[in-house]
Amino acid sequence: MNSYLAKKDYYNELIEDALRESLPVEKASEKVLKAMRYSLLGGGKRIRGMLTLACFELFDDRIELALPAAVAIEMVHAYSLIHDDLPCMDDDDTRRGKAACHIAFGEAVALLAGDALLTRGLGMLSDISDPLVAKRCLKLLSEAAGFQGMVRGQEMDLTLLDKKSIKKSELNKIYALKTGKMCTAAAAMGAVIGNSSDDDLLIIEESIDKIGLSFQIIDDLIDAPSTKDDIPDDEECRISYLTLYDSNTCRTAAKKLTDEAIEILNNRFKSKAWFITQLAENLFARTK
Repeated sequence: MNSYLAKKDYYNELIEDALRESLPVEKASEKVLKAMRYSLLGGGKRIRGMLTLACFELFDDRIELALPAAVAIEMVHAYSLIHDDLPCMDDDDTRRGKAACHIAFGEAVALLAGDALLTRGLGMLSDISDPLVAKRCLKLLSEAAGFQGMVRGQEMDLTLLDKKSIKKSELNKIYALKTGKMCTAAAAMGAVIGNSSDDDLLIIEESIDKIGLSFQIIDDLIDAPSTKDDIPDDEECRISYLTLYDSNTCRTAAKKLTDEAIEILNNRFKSKAWFITQLAENLFARTK
């Protein structure tokens, strides 16, 4: 565990330093830039960036080569959170224990800050030294974030929000699009920059797909109110895995997905995948 925490801290420090350097310090009049930094540097687990770096290190130890992609995925993720919190979407007033971007800066500035983080994130991929690799990463990230990925998942989520019932296949698709594709793209970019084989890339994508779904199921358990009295009136119809199953069944499903992902990674990469497998275990075991 100490080795895992040390590696996690190492990745986190690299990512945080690179994120701070990716945006200039704002002037007093630059509200959009201030909002961008507020949301981008406001904490977070940096799971996606860590997946990029860890999957790169399965194939290469020159970790600085993968930092532009780690920064890119974190910027695009930050944009998605800003937009998710807007009143027209999930309508959340807080994010990570502080005011959501639109509460702190107003809806118009928040919308622009999200747009700017998206475009800046995609632009960061131009810093990848090999132009063909940069092109592949741009395709991976833009497809994961776009209308066939995260945006489509959010659209489906909004459409199904007021349904009284939902099929497991529908919910799994939403989670795969909203959360899974971004995690898988993060990992895939690391592998591509590390010059992985096509077979290795498929193995990574298969395992991270499972980790992403497990992650979302555990999120549902963490976010669940402790009693029915804790559910606000406007939350009565929110759809989650707990709409379909009890908490024990949900946890069992998440554990099965995590174990399957770990087995896939260990079979292919052996001990080289130790950080990714421990990350998967810790994501499953988390309580917040």
